[in-house]
Amino acid sequence: RTGARLVPMIEPDQSRAPRYMGLQFQLPDRNEILTASGETITRDGRTVGVRFTNLPPDAAWAIESYLSFV
Repeated sequence: RTGARLVPMIEPDQSRAPRYMGLQFQLPDRNEILTASGETITRDGRTVGVRFTNLPPDAAWAIESYLSFV
């Protein structure tokens, strides 16, 4: 609801992951592209923890709806 854990696929050097980023993503079994802004808050192995800093209401609703069915 408030963030995501990402596994960079193209970024070869994770230690240089940006602190702030724009995100576009799709939820499983959904067609719409969601957008958000985020801030890197953790780096663990190959993953990056991102906290959403700006999540439009339609994206927040889609995430909430998806999580209620999982």
